[in-house]
Amino acid sequence: MRNSESIKEIAPAFLLAQTDMDAATKDATNPHFGSKYADFASVVGVVKPLLNKNDISFLQPVRLTDAGVEIETILMHKSGEFFSEVLSIPLVRRDAQGVGSAISYGKRYALQSICGVPSEDDDGNIASEKPQQRPAAKAPEKRQEVKPDTDITFKHKVSEALAAQGIELAHQKIAVDVIKSIINKDDLLTIAAADRGRFIKAIADGKYTDAMKKEIDRVLPATEGPANPQPFAAAVYAAFKARGAETMEHQREAARNAAKSMKCNDIRVIPEGEARDKFLADIAEGSFDKFIKTEKAVA
Repeated sequence: MRNSESIKEIAPAFLLAQTDMDAATKDATNPHFGSKYADFASVVGVVKPLLNKNDISFLQPVRLTDAGVEIETILMHKSGEFFSEVLSIPLVRRDAQGVGSAISYGKRYALQSICGVPSEDDDGNIASEKPQQRPAAKAPEKRQEVKPDTDITFKHKVSEALAAQGIELAHQKIAVDVIKSIINKDDLLTIAAADRGRFIKAIADGKYTDAMKKEIDRVLPATEGPANPQPFAAAVYAAFKARGAETMEHQREAARNAAKSMKCNDIRVIPEGEARDKFLADIAEGSFDKFIKTEKAVA
């Protein structure tokens, strides 16, 4: 395997992508043996959205050699880091059909291999052996047809609905745990397909937002409190402290109410750049002093 000098950016990004990769759905039938296997489009349908979501793309250049074909699979991060592996496929037939089959077979298995997507059957009969050299497989058992990435699509829609409510990706596990306790589910994937649309709408309508944010606020001080705040949050809290919000609780409450007054659910969804700079300037100028509570005010 080849890789860039550093992989400190691509390694954690790839881990996040791989965490959500399910086995490619067996949705194409091998015409020679009647077996079921995940075709190349199905594999791409599983891995590409998750790789791209984490700033990773892939290339699969092909080279024809004397012995067969070589397929290099390259995973590239937006930072410029990469790693790659080459798969060599011998050719039994050097006609267009044999070469095409070897390429299709190799690209699919190389992509599955480098991404860690499991596979059971193969369609490489033309690339690796003649059909009559292999006994016919047993007829596949009937099973319910499932779209390749139904569950993955559902997860993405849940994540997008949570983000629209101001729940950033790093806190969505906490939010999902809250929702599961409310609807009495151990796993959101057990929600029936017919009910998933209504469930997404309930999130988008804010049905669970207050409960989620209350739990996030309860948990976050352990990871984002005074000892280890996020940079923007730390600056906001410091600005409110300078205006008289003495305790972390008062600083967080002032920040939350100030964000709401700007039609934001949370300071973390304020866009980076000028919007955040203006928000900090407004705090310093006293525009949000009405949201500051002090120990005297509480008393």
